[in-house]
Amino acid sequence: LAALTIVVFRAYRKFERQFLGTNVLKKSGTKKIRRIRPAWMYEPLRTKIWLEEMVERGYELESVFSTIFTFRPKDKNNIAYEVVFETKINANYFQLHKDFGWELKYTSNITWLNYTIWGMPYEQGEEKPAFSYDERERRKVAKKAFFMNCGMAIFILLICAQSIYMNTIVTDSSFLEWSYMGVIRVMLVGMSMLWLFLFVRIVLGYRKELKFIG
Repeated sequence: LAALTIVVFRAYRKFERQFLGTNVLKKSGTKKIRRIRPAWMYEPLRTKIWLEEMVERGYELESVFSTIFTFRPKDKNNIAYEVVFETKINANYFQLHKDFGWELKYTSNITWLNYTIWGMPYEQGEEKPAFSYDERERRKVAKKAFFMNCGMAIFILLICAQSIYMNTIVTDSSFLEWSYMGVIRVMLVGMSMLWLFLFVRIVLGYRKELKFIG
């Protein structure tokens, strides 16, 4: 079953690259650097600002694998980035943005929860490119990503809370004990604290993005 799942998944990704245009262009022979950025998809604006700061340091984004960002020496002086979340993508989504001059840097493996990163070079003095210049549309997109990210964080927090309850209140064993379940309890508390922190960052990031939009 696992082997069949891998085969089907790879075949589907190949179909996406051929017919939807999800392929990411890479260059060989350049001096590349890699940076790790956990949970970047939950803070779109912060990730966008970070990518543009990397441009100022002389590097442009080439590709992303999970939380590993690969950069190469930039070809253009100015590059704008967009970190976008879409709940549903039609067949023309990728090709449409490429026709407008955007370069696809990353697309997630889950089509129904699609995170994408785009980049577009522009000349000095030109208006900075953006997916949308309409304030209402940008707020709508930001709100969509915010509700999705908040929902994910709350869902995981509820699972952690239920697991901690089942492993402490229901059982008679001590919370802190040197055993397999004792280690699991500590890990669950640590994960809950991490996702609580991330939830706060999501909320603060959304408020900052609304101010950024204007």
